[in-house]
Amino acid sequence: MIVVAFNTECSRDFGTYCEMCSFGYVVANSDLKIELSKKFYIKALKPTGRQKRVLKTPFENFKNAPRYSDVYPIIKNVFEQKNAIFISHSPETDFRYISCMARRYGLSPILCTAYDILSIVRNYANIHTYSLSGIMKIFGLKYAKNIENADAKACVDILKYICDEEHTDLKQLLMICGKNATVDSEVIHYRTTLKIKQKRLDIYYSKKSNGSGKFKGFAFSMDESFENSKIEIGFHIAEIVTHYGGTLTRKVSESQVFVWDGRIDSKRLESVNVNKSHIEVITTKELFSSDYMPLRGN
Repeated sequence: MIVVAFNTECSRDFGTYCEMCSFGYVVANSDLKIELSKKFYIKALKPTGRQKRVLKTPFENFKNAPRYSDVYPIIKNVFEQKNAIFISHSPETDFRYISCMARRYGLSPILCTAYDILSIVRNYANIHTYSLSGIMKIFGLKYAKNIENADAKACVDILKYICDEEHTDLKQLLMICGKNATVDSEVIHYRTTLKIKQKRLDIYYSKKSNGSGKFKGFAFSMDESFENSKIEIGFHIAEIVTHYGGTLTRKVSESQVFVWDGRIDSKRLESVNVNKSHIEVITTKELFSSDYMPLRGN
């Protein structure tokens, strides 16, 4: 068994857009002794906003570095190591960066489940802090912030400290303190991709009627599932409605037609029931039918 602790940095981070500028990792053996430390710089633009204040890596280090597509095979190989336990200071953020970069370069998402060191510490000692240096200080450990892969090495040091204190090994420690402390990269990739799609869908909500078509003068609302789990259908609904001159709204009370997905527990359906005197409820099958016309238009 080996432990792989990793860390990423980003020069620009706007939620669904980021520019990852470095990826570093350390490999420790089953006794939590670090045997390997690597860091790769990635070409990115000069940091802005908050990243400009918190970024540890100098701009000169990644200004002319290889593109993400060039270092991707190396990063992918890190996460494909067998019999490895992965850990990070903030795996959700790390996986979001990796997901954003993969999407930009058309690369397949990296699949990995990693432990969040902060969650492990909270489970162990109920210490609520997002600062690695703060945790290290509490445990009497030295946080060497100026060394390469400082955060990744700190994760290993913290694990070793807890194991030594409790006279246990890592496997036993994770059985107790690792509950609800894992992050799945596939889940983060899905969430990141969904946010991007939702931003695209927002454009349809802001579109004004083109003034023509059989839906002219009608406002449509749709079940919330068409904006998340069934968003691909949501795009089709939006395209049909706007193509025929209708408009989209999230305020069900302001719509004349509600497109329902059939779920009884739909939250927006509750709004329809409150305002049912003037809202027609239809299914996607009805909407996509070539001869469908809103009741008030018949």
